[in-house]
Amino acid sequence: MKGIAAAERTRTHEPLNQFRLLLLALLANQPAHGYELQSMFEELTLGSWRVSSSQVYRGLARLESERLVSSEVVGDSLPARRVYQLTDEGRARLTDWLSVTSNPLHHVWSELLVRVVARTVARLPIERAVTESERRACASLIRSLDDRRDARELSPASVLVVDALTLQLQAMLGWLDLHHEHRDPG
Repeated sequence: MKGIAAAERTRTHEPLNQFRLLLLALLANQPAHGYELQSMFEELTLGSWRVSSSQVYRGLARLESERLVSSEVVGDSLPARRVYQLTDEGRARLTDWLSVTSNPLHHVWSELLVRVVARTVARLPIERAVTESERRACASLIRSLDDRRDARELSPASVLVVDALTLQLQAMLGWLDLHHEHRDPG
């Protein structure tokens, strides 16, 4: 298994951002127009990653300029719809990205972690009310994800999203508890 540094060195193209890679993945099975992709994206992420139609179309334009997708206008009605499909080069790029081992440390640095570390480094007080508010927000999101899982049939990909988000939020709660133990030894 290649390490991330070796994998990045072997690539001859600029890395794509995660959003555009998910657009490629959504197009892997069927062509779609921008609004369909926006809806598919939000359904896949259960609304946890909202994108605007302009973000979708900018991403598609960039993918098309890189020859990773192609498009054609279809239909006689107005407004005409531009339908996008994955090119062979786009499928190869997606396959390449899916085969690279990611660096887990890239995913650890959440906004909350950065704020707490920055306050500690700057020797600024970390208000317990702030971390308690973060705890409540994490717990509320976990309940919401549990409700979504229980309330409807989810696609296998959406189940993965629910599981990943739930585990990340549970880890954040554990980290906040640990932070309180270190800060307020009892």
